[in-house]
Amino acid sequence: MQFATRNHSDWQWYDLLTDAFAINLNDLPFKYEPVVHIIDDFNLCHRLCLVFESRVGKGSLLISTLNLGLEGQRSLAQEQMLKNLYARVAAPDFKPAQSLSVEQLDGLFVAPSVQNLKHIGGHVAQVSSFNPGMEKEKMIDGDTATFWHTRFAGGFAKPPHYVVLEIPAGTSVTGLSYFAWAGGNDNGHVKAYSVAVSDDGKTWGAPLMKGTLEARVYKEQKIMFPAPTAKRFIKFEVTDAVSLGGQPIAAIGELDVLLKEE
Repeated sequence: MQFATRNHSDWQWYDLLTDAFAINLNDLPFKYEPVVHIIDDFNLCHRLCLVFESRVGKGSLLISTLNLGLEGQRSLAQEQMLKNLYARVAAPDFKPAQSLSVEQLDGLFVAPSVQNLKHIGGHVAQVSSFNPGMEKEKMIDGDTATFWHTRFAGGFAKPPHYVVLEIPAGTSVTGLSYFAWAGGNDNGHVKAYSVAVSDDGKTWGAPLMKGTLEARVYKEQKIMFPAPTAKRFIKFEVTDAVSLGGQPIAAIGELDVLLKEE
């Protein structure tokens, strides 16, 4: 590739990495090697990448999640990277050495599908705070690139940070479906939480459960309740989250309910 770089990122990668998001390769065979790696936090050590190529069936793919900009607005580095990616797949010798099955490929791109909360007529009744442009509705729109974020403009909102879901009467909820927001720097990804339920949204008993989630993971993470609940209100409280600057923040890409199967 005709892209000037060392074997690690430098200044020319800035525009490409800003607002990019990584793909987690943990579920692929350990020997699988992407084209561009990311070194994850040493506490997690996920196998993250930004560019990979593979044979899939009779075809070949090159996939990039770098920020390649918009037409007419690209920086020199973005233009050059895009030009090289196109040149790579157009080359007669583009024959990736590694193969993936369709199932393995699908597993890398799991996105919210059924929006149960909306389907049953529920909604987000309350959030502890929000930042303009990152309102509560953003975590139930089926898009992990949009997200709810606690207030930081004009001062950081103080914890506890929480989301309250209102469920129609008589609905049996077995758990919650959580997706971290995809893109950016992962600030606000939930690491620990507690869940409480209520009949009126005002009186809350002891937590139904507490648990942890994996940060920097962009697949669905299911939170299964000890037993199904038919309470009208469910409070999801963030007790720990990724914070690069140490501020009290929280963010959620998508939050949905899991329903009891008939």
